[in-house]
Amino acid sequence: MNTSIEFCIKKLSKKFYQRYKGAVVLRDIYHWMKENLDVNYPDRPISNYSYMASLKNVEEVCNMIAAFGTGITNYQLVEVPPEKVISHFPKEIREQLISKLENHITDSKEEADDRYPEKV
Repeated sequence: MNTSIEFCIKKLSKKFYQRYKGAVVLRDIYHWMKENLDVNYPDRPISNYSYMASLKNVEEVCNMIAAFGTGITNYQLVEVPPEKVISHFPKEIREQLISKLENHITDSKEEADDRYPEKV
């Protein structure tokens, strides 16, 4: 979200909302947009696939996909080993992904060590 808008919203004090009771709706709209609005563009993948990974949402997801005119009418979740998926990536992307995963694992271990130091 635009940082200048966010700055203005944060600067509006509690007293402002007490003085202008109708302005509370603006605060609520801002917080809803900040927390819930997810804008997706055709040239970028959907940002959170967890919604699609729930079997409870299959019909709704199919309706959403159909709205984009893709011709896709159904989908199913399948288990695929990560090695099989990554083998289809271009070499450069595969190396970047592996590097990021290795760094993430190292960072996670360091954070865990910092949080839970071994007792001697």
